[in-house]
Amino acid sequence: MAYFKRVLIANRGEIAVRIIKTLRKLEIESVVLYSNIDNDADFVKEADISFKMDSNNSLDAYLDFHKIVDIAKELNCDGIHPGYGFLSESADFAKACELEGVVFIGPSSLAIRIMGNKNMARDYALKSGLQLPSGVKGSIEEIISKADSLDYPVLIKAAAGGGGKGMRIANSKDELLKSLPIASREALSYFGNGEVYVEKYFNKARHIEVQVLGDHHDNYVHFYERECSIQRRYQKIIEESPSISISEDTRKEICDAAIAICKSIRYYSLGTVEFLMDENEKFYFMEMNTRVQVEHPVTEMVTGFDLIDLQLMVASGKRLNIKQDEILQRGHAIECRVYAEDPLNNFVPSPGDIYFYKAPQTSTDVRIDSSISSPSFVSGDFDPMISKVIAYAEDRVTAIEKMKRVINDYHIYGIETNLYYLKTILKDRDFIDNRISTNYCNEGHNSLIASYNNERKSLPTCIPFLIFSLYSLNKPVSTAQYNNVWHSLKGFKDNSQLKGRVWDEELFLTFFTYQNDFYYLNTHGLDVKAKINTIRDNYIEVVINDHSFKVVVAEQYEGKGCLSLEGLFIPVERCDVLHDELEYLSDDLSNQDSNIVLSPMPGKVIKLNVSEGDKVKKGDLILIVEAMKMENNVYAHCDGVISDLNVKETTLVDANTPLLSITEK
Repeated sequence: MAYFKRVLIANRGEIAVRIIKTLRKLEIESVVLYSNIDNDADFVKEADISFKMDSNNSLDAYLDFHKIVDIAKELNCDGIHPGYGFLSESADFAKACELEGVVFIGPSSLAIRIMGNKNMARDYALKSGLQLPSGVKGSIEEIISKADSLDYPVLIKAAAGGGGKGMRIANSKDELLKSLPIASREALSYFGNGEVYVEKYFNKARHIEVQVLGDHHDNYVHFYERECSIQRRYQKIIEESPSISISEDTRKEICDAAIAICKSIRYYSLGTVEFLMDENEKFYFMEMNTRVQVEHPVTEMVTGFDLIDLQLMVASGKRLNIKQDEILQRGHAIECRVYAEDPLNNFVPSPGDIYFYKAPQTSTDVRIDSSISSPSFVSGDFDPMISKVIAYAEDRVTAIEKMKRVINDYHIYGIETNLYYLKTILKDRDFIDNRISTNYCNEGHNSLIASYNNERKSLPTCIPFLIFSLYSLNKPVSTAQYNNVWHSLKGFKDNSQLKGRVWDEELFLTFFTYQNDFYYLNTHGLDVKAKINTIRDNYIEVVINDHSFKVVVAEQYEGKGCLSLEGLFIPVERCDVLHDELEYLSDDLSNQDSNIVLSPMPGKVIKLNVSEGDKVKKGDLILIVEAMKMENNVYAHCDGVISDLNVKETTLVDANTPLLSITEK
């Protein structure tokens, strides 16, 4: 018998798709809510019932919990699954479900309230015998009054938050005073609560978390630990299970500690207890996330349990049907989070149109949890995560190698992603040898980017341009016929030259002749003999001077697109093609008046510190643009006076939108 008849999923994207899969397996009907921006989303298509929310703001549609509970009752749903993010750790939402007789598929509202407030959670952790990092809590004024006594560096954290949001490092009292109001504002924006606290920051700590599950009958089990030390901007990007950083004794101690805090609040649901661990394997309680975690698949891979299934079971009131000694870790699993962001530009979010999407093949050892399966629009209104890639093997070394192959076979063209950044980490010796900490990405960022740039420079750009040109000129003109476009273009004769661009480098090809299926040409002094072995939609196999290349290639427009070669995603353009879809600006932005301040990314102006005529100094914070829950500070690049102010708070802007001018003194 199914635990529920019909479950409403108060979430979107990949976690909604993930929950739907388990509901379908259990023969439970799924209901999803969606806003205008998600009309064509995969989770909307996958659900048994899709209910469109009438909301002018796409984000508000997923946050109006009174309306969500009313819809659940209207559609005869006997359970609501909150997923992660949004309302998943809202005690008020859980309480509303309890009052209206709809099962909240999570813990009690009291448990959420206790663990959701990090200050209260710390108190319960102490009562449960857990160690805590030194720190202070209270109002901003109280924290400031104790600033002189703190052991710097310290970490400012949102009391009601999680997921790395609203966190700031302060290395001194001055930095603390500057960062406290910013962190408080971010906390208020993300979680509706501006309360923060400050704790000791460990430069070389590891982030170890334990997956726990409790039922209504005071039964508790854990599913061992995950290593989550690879983080950027305090958010995890690579997770593993098991952690090879801890001994068996520490593994038992940390898992027992996680169970202890669950018992102290009578926790009945799936949850994660998070710890910091120092170089001596001494661990400190950080927080408890009272929901399913983004990284739960690595635990499922190594234990063999469907955690969503178990979460539904205990939510229905049933007893846990497994014992602790029945839960074993086998092999090694790694998860990589794929984000719409630009690691070369401080991980600035990269919303926009994906014109080509091809995910790797899945198997029992490779899993893709994704919010999309085809060309899509990535909105700037939500978190920038596109998907999760999970690879499993018998040991860590093999799992890393498998993940590298899988990531190499993942193709997302049209927006910036962190795929190449993930690949660079997977190849990094420090990562492979487990010389990592939560500061790995911060300390190693420049070397990781340099490694990527060196790899990029080592590839002769004429090769991707040649491959792209051969594909572009010879690709099938329709699905019905496979004509050779090269032969139909009368403008291309023997000894004709084709110009193009790879990244920012201009290139040319001189075609001498085409004989017996071979192209004879020259590119930048290199004589080339090339033959196309296979060509079909978005794929070409070509032999160039006896070297074989198998390449996924896609055109955004005729003659402009992207391809992947040797693990690099390479934008390519033929300069001979002009058409209506491309916009060529009469004035290049780089040649504009240098006094114009441009938006660093598409997003919304959330804070404006200046007005027309204000005097500013170089380095002054003039405004903040937010996209995908990331704030980007815009500073004055010179001393001067503000003029031509084109925006106000709440103004939506595109990347490179002129915001204002600074007339130098």
